[in-house]
Amino acid sequence: MSKKKKIILFSIIGALGTIITVVGIWLIIIFTTNKSPIKYENEVLTENSELITIPTNTETIDENTKETEMKKASPKDYSAKEVIGMTLWKISEEKVFEVTTTGTSNAMGLNVNISNSRKIINDEMMITCISAGGGLFSSLVSNGSQRYFKGNNVYLRKAIKVNDDATAEFSDDSEMEAINKDTYLTRYGWWPTQAFGYVIKDNTYLEAPLMVDNNDNTYTITIKLDPKSDAAFYYQREIATNANATETPIFEYINITMTIYEDFRIKEVKFKESYKVKPGVFPIESQTETNLIDTYNYDNVSFNEEYYNYFKNHISN
Repeated sequence: MSKKKKIILFSIIGALGTIITVVGIWLIIIFTTNKSPIKYENEVLTENSELITIPTNTETIDENTKETEMKKASPKDYSAKEVIGMTLWKISEEKVFEVTTTGTSNAMGLNVNISNSRKIINDEMMITCISAGGGLFSSLVSNGSQRYFKGNNVYLRKAIKVNDDATAEFSDDSEMEAINKDTYLTRYGWWPTQAFGYVIKDNTYLEAPLMVDNNDNTYTITIKLDPKSDAAFYYQREIATNANATETPIFEYINITMTIYEDFRIKEVKFKESYKVKPGVFPIESQTETNLIDTYNYDNVSFNEEYYNYFKNHISN
């Protein structure tokens, strides 16, 4: 057989192999997607979900005392655990800030780019979530959505198109879903005013957190949470909801690196996570690894006018 014929033969075999693999995956999807996604009850942990007490000589203090203590305190005066608690309390009290999330998620060799935005302006909040990529299976793993919060009410809509560059297109004709805060927390586990959805308390640490003074008026805290503890008790709901999962995600490791300013405001948070999840659209348990960075901003925060007007107009109607 000539060299040219061998090349043609191997090309045909390779193409057939790819076709068989794709068909096989689709058959698995077709015959296993009849299982309903997991449903979470509105249960809560019996203990406080965050270490948000400020070290003082009194056992209980009011919010004004906390604020006074924070203004005269410095992270270097406290332990890493105490600083984490003070920082999480501080962000929960911020009236205006925004968080930009960028990074990647990889499962079964499918690489997905993530680009999220979270904006808090007093009693209004807006989140835009975009996941793009996946190569041949981009239609399965790419999605975009928006959520607008007003008081205890939440309004949601989906993107009509997600682009490869992790941008999305939304239509003024999109259907909007309205839910209340309790329903939202049941689905997603945590509220946008929190730094993140993980439970931080003494029995969720894998090891004692470490804090480093960067000598530039910032401090970096390394946090390793125990995946077998209640650390992901709430956050797992967001993963399960986004993946339309048929089973509760199982975490393998949770690493957080948080950099804060001298006044306990968060500068950025880096997440490295690994968990197993069985998505509804692709119901084969997959090992997922994510690398994300949350970047915080406290100045000149505003909503995208087009997105904001969509929700305001639909709510008023």
